[in-house]
Amino acid sequence: MIGFTYIMFVLIAAMIGTGIGYAGHFARSNLRSTPEQIFEGGIIADLANDALTHHDTYFEKHVIGAKWDDNGFWDADSNRNLVYYMISGFATPILIGIICWPERATFVTLTCKGLLQIGLHPPLC
Repeated sequence: MIGFTYIMFVLIAAMIGTGIGYAGHFARSNLRSTPEQIFEGGIIADLANDALTHHDTYFEKHVIGAKWDDNGFWDADSNRNLVYYMISGFATPILIGIICWPERATFVTLTCKGLLQIGLHPPLC
C-alpha cells in the first residue's frame, strides 16, 4: 500500500509540476522587461547573450530548439517553448520520485503528516 500511495503522490506532484511549467512559460514570455536575445548570429552571439542575460539560451536554442520573437523575448506563441516548460515540470517530480523510491515509506509518512497538520485528510493516508 505504501508503494501505491507513493506513486500517487509522485503523479500528483507531476501534475502540479506541469501547471507550474505552464505558469513559468507564461511568466518568462510575458513578464520579462528586457529581451533575452540581444545579439543575433552564431555561437559567439549566443554566448554573449548567455553572459548578459544569465539564461542558458545556448542550450535552449541549439538542443531544445526554443524560439524567441523578433524583439528578442521568449516566444509566447511557440508550442515548442510551452511543451519544453511543461515536460520539465512533469519530469522533475517523476525523476525525484524514482531516485527516492527506497525512502518511499518515509516520504509517505511525512507527506501524510504534513497534509493532516494543515487540515487536509487525503483518502490515500
